[in-house]
Amino acid sequence: MFHVLALLLEILAIIICIHRIYDEKIKPDIETVCLILLSLGVAEFVNYFEYNSMIMTIIYVFVAVYCIHKFHDTLVGALISVLFMLIVISVLQFIIAIPVAILFTESRQLKAVVINMFAVLASWWILPVINLYKLRLIFIRRDTFVNAVFCIILITAFVITVKGKMDGQIDSDTFALATPASIALLILLNKWDTAQEEKEDIKRELFTTKTMQKEYDALLTSVRLREHGFKNHLAALLSIKYTGEFSEEAAKEQEHYYEEIREANKYNRMLFWGNRVVSGYLYQKFQETENAGITVLLELKGHYVESAVPDYYLVEMLGILIDNAVEAQEDLLEEKQLEFQFEEKEHEYCFKILNRNPYVSYAEIESWFLLDNSKKGKGRGLGLYYIKNLCTEYSANLSCRNVENKKKNWIEFSLEIKKAD
Repeated sequence: MFHVLALLLEILAIIICIHRIYDEKIKPDIETVCLILLSLGVAEFVNYFEYNSMIMTIIYVFVAVYCIHKFHDTLVGALISVLFMLIVISVLQFIIAIPVAILFTESRQLKAVVINMFAVLASWWILPVINLYKLRLIFIRRDTFVNAVFCIILITAFVITVKGKMDGQIDSDTFALATPASIALLILLNKWDTAQEEKEDIKRELFTTKTMQKEYDALLTSVRLREHGFKNHLAALLSIKYTGEFSEEAAKEQEHYYEEIREANKYNRMLFWGNRVVSGYLYQKFQETENAGITVLLELKGHYVESAVPDYYLVEMLGILIDNAVEAQEDLLEEKQLEFQFEEKEHEYCFKILNRNPYVSYAEIESWFLLDNSKKGKGRGLGLYYIKNLCTEYSANLSCRNVENKKKNWIEFSLEIKKAD
């Protein structure tokens, strides 16, 4: 009885830890239930036939398959996540086992139940504070030195854990030495990676600022060139009524003339919108979008100055959303339109990008944010997954929904980012 309960609690701790590593919400779905039942089945099989407990390690294979299926991870990524999970769970169990061994003198199986029960609680309450997913992202960046050190730590933890499973107990001396050493190395790796990322951020910011500055200068030059003709255009509009034949047809011509002037200069207000890097980039994107045969509708409320998200990441995020909105209308038979809305609030900026699209179920919308989930094929569809990770890193929020606009269904992406301190 106790050994089944202890295993069930350990499996629950593993599932919670895996979700923390992927930074995903825990849901009681069919995949999770199957993982629990398979693990319990293997445990009963081993216990009934008194096989070598080494067979129990097949549970980690089930966990790896679970990661691939549920989180759409690669085989290598799933194996890394499982090994990383082993480190976390083993450290939690070892730390909890010390006071449990002192306070409880009952059977070993009862101790295992208590240890795994507290491991579940620690996985639920403490691991979210640690932000495990950031350590996984360090490995994904594929730095050779970092990955080599990370692999050494993972393999060491795996060997110690498997040996403990086979012997039925953990070598306290070995674990007491390996645990603080591994934690110290992980902390140093995190600090080193943070310093490297800051250097890369500075390089990207300089490059983006230089590139986007050119776009803004081009916008400014274009407007200044047009300024010379504005007075002549206005004079022509006002002078039509003095021709002596100001008929209804002449009024229509006057209105048509005015619309042409307004349309040719509708992006000029981007000059007064704020940040020149983002303004210049959006000006270029809107021009490209219109050249692709899509009408761009602008709605700007307030001014954008500076946010908690660096400019080079913001232009990437907005660029991905605009490109997706354009691609979504490639096969649309009716008029193609893209609407860009901006609103400045007290503590944040809100960007909304809308495009015409047939109704999409919310289950499908949720799948858009998963890695490698795209109709464009393997290795494509990384944009929204990338934006989601950036939002997590900079405490931003990205949402998507169906909205009714002008009696048509539109897809709306809303990006909310905090203002800079």
